[in-house]
Amino acid sequence: MTKKILTLLLMIALIVTSLPMTFTAAPATSVEDAKDKIQQSQDRREELEKLLEESKKQEESYMEQKEILEQQLGELNSEINAYDDLISELDAQIVSMEKSIADAEISYQENIDKFKAQARASYEQGTISYLDVLFGAQSFSDFLLRLDYVKQVALYEKELLNTITQSIETIKNNKAEVEAKRTEQITARDTVAERKEAVDDKNDDLQSLVNKMNSNQAYYDKLIKQEQENEEKLNQWIEEELSGRGESDVVYDDGDWLWPVERGNSYHYVSSGYGWRTLRGKRSFHYAIDIAVPRNTKVLASKSGEVIYAGWRSGGYGWLVQIDHGGGYVTYYLHLNSKPPVTVGQRVKQGDVIGYVGMTGGTSTGYHLDIRFYVNGSAKNPLNYLKKPSWLTR
Repeated sequence: MTKKILTLLLMIALIVTSLPMTFTAAPATSVEDAKDKIQQSQDRREELEKLLEESKKQEESYMEQKEILEQQLGELNSEINAYDDLISELDAQIVSMEKSIADAEISYQENIDKFKAQARASYEQGTISYLDVLFGAQSFSDFLLRLDYVKQVALYEKELLNTITQSIETIKNNKAEVEAKRTEQITARDTVAERKEAVDDKNDDLQSLVNKMNSNQAYYDKLIKQEQENEEKLNQWIEEELSGRGESDVVYDDGDWLWPVERGNSYHYVSSGYGWRTLRGKRSFHYAIDIAVPRNTKVLASKSGEVIYAGWRSGGYGWLVQIDHGGGYVTYYLHLNSKPPVTVGQRVKQGDVIGYVGMTGGTSTGYHLDIRFYVNGSAKNPLNYLKKPSWLTR
């Protein structure tokens, strides 16, 4: 394992061990205290979300490196297989050549034996020698004939011996060359195998880092969820507190309520009203109106007030903003496309941009703003307060 990878693992371990395992919120003592706690929770969650995003980017980087390494491993495996095939082929050649040498030696002996058998009657059978053949001549002319025959036999034997000996020597030389080439290929294969082992080790190290990142991300997700649940509880406590006393500390009066979505050049209509409805075969009460508009359309504060929630909320809400307008009035703006550009405790004016239309958190089939009105904690039909503009497409 390289020093760089060891250092990365140590850094990851330090980051994880520095984070709190759990967070338990202290009970709020006032609305302002609850808002402060929500802001603190959101700050912690934002830090966790940054760590989560960094972890995902780092994991993506590691996966890209792993993809390259795995491609290299595939190429090295192919190279090793090619060497193995060539070495096997050379092994087969060596076996074949060893057989050829043995066959040539047998052939040599067989030819000598054959020659002896043909000459056994007169010159080389048992203990008979060339001299016995010559001395057995009956006359000088017979001696000359026998001498010529002995010369021919000796020449034949010599040529046969030379031919077979040269053949055996040639095969042995070829075998030596093949064995040298085989040794060379084995050395080359071992070198590639060492490279593969090094790449394999690096790939295993990266996989360990990826596994660690996955573990970290699960840990961050758990903490983020805890913060979200904490924010929801605090927000619910604020709603109950405001409902119980009938009004907030500050009353904002801008006159009429502003239509909460800016006018665009495309479609713009109320796609679902307040009250009972059947969605995907399930009947439920809709505590809002849905205003269908294109994605990223600006969402506007319907009246001035103070942001009491801005973030993600589970349970079908998605990204949302809640504004306390005073006098017991609270508005919700749901399914925004991303993290809202406002924060808890921020005072917004009527018409300020508080987010952009998205499709997060719900089971909707199109982009829209879900807007809800609560008066002293009770849900009301938003159209009791909002006046439909004349320029709605339908």
